[in-house]
Amino acid sequence: MSASPILLPDHPRWGEFLAALSLAPRCLRTTEHARAALESIPDIDAAATLEALRAMGGRCDCAILYGLGEDSHAWAAGAARAV
Repeated sequence: MSASPILLPDHPRWGEFLAALSLAPRCLRTTEHARAALESIPDIDAAATLEALRAMGGRCDCAILYGLGEDSHAWAAGAARAV
């Protein structure tokens, strides 16, 4: 069975996507960096993935990385302590 062309948190390559997205220097309040990261992964439909991530609350690069990423709760806890 092959992996889905839409990359969501349960996809086997989700960690690879997050690692690539985390290299973005800053969030531009767009999905520009997420699109580039998705387009670098073979056999993934970047447009369909971004649409699905947007429906899950991922409206920009940082919302995807920190809101939908596997360590989002740990990051949020660390950010709250830093304030």
